[in-house]
Amino acid sequence: LSVFCVFMVCSISAEAQLPVIKKVDSLTASDKAKRQVLQTYFDRIGAQAAIYVGIEETEYPSNYLQHPYFKIGTMMPGTIWYDGVEYSGVRLRYDKVKDQVVLESPDSAHRIVLASDHVNQFYVQDQLFVRHVQDKTPGSPATGFYALLCDGEVQLILSFDARYDEQLQNRTESNHTISYALVENPKYYLWKDGAYYHLRSRKDLIDLFEDREEELTDFIKSHQLRFKAETRADDYTECVNFLNAQTR
Repeated sequence: LSVFCVFMVCSISAEAQLPVIKKVDSLTASDKAKRQVLQTYFDRIGAQAAIYVGIEETEYPSNYLQHPYFKIGTMMPGTIWYDGVEYSGVRLRYDKVKDQVVLESPDSAHRIVLASDHVNQFYVQDQLFVRHVQDKTPGSPATGFYALLCDGEVQLILSFDARYDEQLQNRTESNHTISYALVENPKYYLWKDGAYYHLRSRKDLIDLFEDREEELTDFIKSHQLRFKAETRADDYTECVNFLNAQTR
């Protein structure tokens, strides 16, 4: 059985690079049958599963003022699809700066950085993230993990594009203290009619739906959506969900 499953892992690894518009849960019956065999096998071997392979996470120094992780910095229960196999009930967190998934070992002794190109998608803290691989699709964004905010005929994905900026404090001629502050520059991409579009403003969204401009504008006004930095994710999400609901 182990030899058979190793062969199957190799045979599906190429197609496991799932684009945003084809999530793991939308595979064919044949794909699902293959993955069920693998799922049963990996459920049996537990802590020896292939997912627990990677380098150990390096902790950020204390002068990095904010943690870089999605929402809460601690390990949280979640689900990972790794080489097409679903692992539920694992503990993980997502590093927005390094764009990597960190998994806690079964004995809680180690924190393992997973190889990103093997992670199809993951779910943590009520949010699904999908791995997009940049291709020749018009407007295709950079390879990386994206939060899937809306799913349907129109899809909305988000990249946090986070980094640390250096800050100088208590500087004198002989001494200075360096600290680093977390900075995010969220980027929103809309999938529509076979292409991706980078949304930078409310106008960008409305321009993409010229044929529905009036109803979309009315929706924005009636829901008092302002598209300010702190509410932009929710505002875009409300609009796209509204548009998808009207096309069903």
